[in-house]
Amino acid sequence: MCLTLASILNSLRTSALATTIVVASGAHAIGLHGIATSFSGFTFLRINPTTAACTPLANLNLPGVATVNALTYDAYHRKYVAVANVSGNSAYLITIDPITFQTSAPVTGITTGYMEGVEYCANLGGLVVSYGNNYYTKNLGLLDVGYDLAASSTFYETDFDMDTVFQDKYLQVNILDTNNHIDEYDRHWVINPFTSPTRQGFNGTYGATDYDVARNSALERLYVTRGTSLGYVNDPNPGVIDVASYGGYDVRAIAYGPDSQTITGNFVLDDTGAFGQYLARNITYTVKLGKMPISVGSFFATSPVTPFSVTVPDDLSGNATIEFDGSSFLRKTTAFTLMGSTTPLGNIHLTNGDPDFSGEVDAADIDLVIARFGNLYPSASPDSDADVDVSGEVDAVDIDIVVANFGSVDN
Repeated sequence: MCLTLASILNSLRTSALATTIVVASGAHAIGLHGIATSFSGFTFLRINPTTAACTPLANLNLPGVATVNALTYDAYHRKYVAVANVSGNSAYLITIDPITFQTSAPVTGITTGYMEGVEYCANLGGLVVSYGNNYYTKNLGLLDVGYDLAASSTFYETDFDMDTVFQDKYLQVNILDTNNHIDEYDRHWVINPFTSPTRQGFNGTYGATDYDVARNSALERLYVTRGTSLGYVNDPNPGVIDVASYGGYDVRAIAYGPDSQTITGNFVLDDTGAFGQYLARNITYTVKLGKMPISVGSFFATSPVTPFSVTVPDDLSGNATIEFDGSSFLRKTTAFTLMGSTTPLGNIHLTNGDPDFSGEVDAADIDLVIARFGNLYPSASPDSDADVDVSGEVDAVDIDIVVANFGSVDN
């Protein structure tokens, strides 16, 4: 749709989280996606734009929703946004995480209760939504980054309707209504949509089941979902060219957006052996692109070597770091480059000997281990991290480890 390098950079500047970020060229990166009605509800798909072949990625939990008729990718929040239609006079926005596929329904500044089209427009500052009442959407709204209604406009013509909202290569807002023409055109430009808006008819031949439009900025091509098949328009030439059938899927909402890429490896808890029975260590991680966190979580380690796999959107690439921290281990920061595909980091060693979590192995850590000497774990005894080798007992081995790593600091 309208996602470009410029729009991503603009959204990051707006959020005051400036960093170096480019669109990845490897793996899937920005690709065509859609939501299909399925027997179990709704399926989020990856769509091959050349063959229309669909790869199911996740089932979406959308109870009470009848259809999903519009989709876009919000580069500011890094989430897909769809219009969930409950009935002919009830619809709301949902967000979809591209990694976990969890859905949520943000509270918006639109109060009419019925929406049809949605498009993320970075040049305008947020989501452009068509909304209204009683099957008709006569209003355009601009939702800012907090989903508040920042601007709106209304078209008062009888039976005016805006089923689909999208941007073209000029970043011009377009509206499409294939079943309720206002004039001889089913597609219109909306000029100055929130300051003295006017509309201009645009030549094109669209079918009654052309539900949603997604812009491929590299090809300057508008892909159109026709329900059971995919088509495209070589904008500004009129006419939809058929690609192929989806192979049994009914897809009414499409958008260009990211898939995922994976960071893999092992973190190694140095100076530990076989963990004592029922013992483990919780190790947190933070992935940053430049200075911006893009993934945060933790792993439960039950042995000295623990495999890890962290998934982030594959439209992100550039200089990155992953930080591991927790228990008696100093924070370890490892630099790497996100390339838009799987990135193996190998073994990452965490230095042991900081049970007081100060970020430095010092005399206070030696004192703490000596104070807990003889404690057995698991038990109600305090400071289980003083058992730095995770053997189940604070003993001379733990003192030796702290002494051996004396002077080490967070990296």
